[in-house]
Amino acid sequence: MDKISIIIPLYNKESSIIRTVNSILNQSYHNYEIVIINDGSTDNSLEKVISLQDKRIIVYSQPNLGVSSARNKGIEMASGQFLMFLDADDFLNEDALFTFVKLIEKYPGCIFYTANFSVSYKNITKEFNTLHDGIIIDFYRELCLKTFFCRIGSFVIKSDYCKGNLSFNTLYSHFEDLDFIFKAFDKIHQFAYTSISVMSYDRSYSSLSSFPRNKNKSFVSSINLNNNEYIFKRKYCAKLYFGVLFELIKRRRFKDFMSMINRNILYVYLPFLSL
Repeated sequence: MDKISIIIPLYNKESSIIRTVNSILNQSYHNYEIVIINDGSTDNSLEKVISLQDKRIIVYSQPNLGVSSARNKGIEMASGQFLMFLDADDFLNEDALFTFVKLIEKYPGCIFYTANFSVSYKNITKEFNTLHDGIIIDFYRELCLKTFFCRIGSFVIKSDYCKGNLSFNTLYSHFEDLDFIFKAFDKIHQFAYTSISVMSYDRSYSSLSSFPRNKNKSFVSSINLNNNEYIFKRKYCAKLYFGVLFELIKRRRFKDFMSMINRNILYVYLPFLSL
């Protein structure tokens, strides 16, 4: 049976990390390891993790180098045939790993396997995707149609491929996961997908959803909408881009707003011609 390495970057998540790790320890599939990279936590996160004495839990501490650096360290340390990335406030469903193993068995030739997930907020939980099971060959089109989304915790990737071809960009701490997923699809071109929900993302724990003070730490700020990329990728990136522009206006960050406008001035002022 394939071993799955679950990589968790940890920074000041004492209120949620035990719940997250327990959701893994309670899995119906048992061939896994949990690689926790403590990224310079200043609360009791590390102590809480250490208290969970289980031989499948590997803990490594580093200075606060950022979430992308922590995930890259986890990739380096992982020994499983497949990698899963999980945030320290996510929750895996009991059969999550088993669901991925069955998907791998069904589509053994794939590299990237993804599943449905749910979002919880204020006691309301809703599954995110409406796409049917199968092979996804047009990732960006499905994003634009709002039938599918892929996030941290809802996919696994072959370890050998990831270690040789992909990493998280350490310049980013905002939308860094989407940058990784975009690079994966641009290289791999097709994913295996199941509509079974494998994890829950609890928005009430989120502390990194707002745009960072340094706009250059966001993947979105690097998007170039004036190039000739595939139209559905450009459309989806434009949605992200304009979402950030509105967020900057709300926060009265007009200097950053104008900087991002100038980066894609042709697209901003001539959107219909650009599309």
